Amino acid sequence: MLESMRFSPAPTRAEGTDVATAVGAGADAVMLSAETASGQYPREAGEMMAKIVRQVEAEPDYHRQLAANRPQPDATVSDAISCAIRRVSRILPVAVLVNYTESGNSTLRAARERPKAPILSLTPNLRTARRLTVAWGVYSVVNEQLA
Repeated sequence: MLESMRFSPAPTRAEGTDVATAVGAGADAVMLSAETASGQYPREAGEMMAKIVRQVEAEPDYHRQLAANRPQPDATVSDAISCAIRRVSRILPVAVLVNYTESGNSTLRAARERPKAPILSLTPNLRTARRLTVAWGVYSVVNEQLA
């Protein structure tokens, strides 16, 4: 997303805007490839990406904009719990939210709510854990004893 940083220590304004727009729209992850794989400024590209993400997520309207675009919850236990954990994590000083999942769906639903605390996702499935590594705020751990 910061392609010009392959050869320049700073991105173009358009590239910075593209990253900010993706984060503002609720993207779970943004990616660098050539900038860090073969670029002349890999560290600076990573630092710039992180800086843009932090700035957008710190904006006062960020959570309101996400809430306005959030799909309505389905009448399911998973959606009800996911909506509740967002509120709980904003009211109580919760250090981490723990979620058990086999498929990853409940963790993805919880991440969509953007709770204030990080989500520790426990799964017996390596494939699920790998899929969850790019979900917003999720730290996935494989625990085969849970199977």
